[in-house]
Amino acid sequence: MFRGLGMPLNQLGTLCGRSNSSCDAAFFYLLCLSTIHPFDGAKDNLQMLFERNEKRFAELNKQQTKNRNDKTRLVKKMGARNPDSRNFSFGRSIDPKFW
Repeated sequence: MFRGLGMPLNQLGTLCGRSNSSCDAAFFYLLCLSTIHPFDGAKDNLQMLFERNEKRFAELNKQQTKNRNDKTRLVKKMGARNPDSRNFSFGRSIDPKFW
């Protein structure tokens, strides 16, 4: 492979991007752009890769926030003050004679 051509590197980036290896794809696209004869579409491919990853991150962040809110709601419903507390009373009082 001639080191000055960017097209083969762009193709490797495309293959990595299709197999969900975004970090590798970004590497090959950047390497393509740094060659003597870069492939014209590499910049657009890199931009699309970043936009796709940004969208995935936003969806993941939204899901994590929803899960956190669901856990908080459940803890409040159960009447516990500390979500990390292991001593849930489940709305019943514990008989001191039990211990």
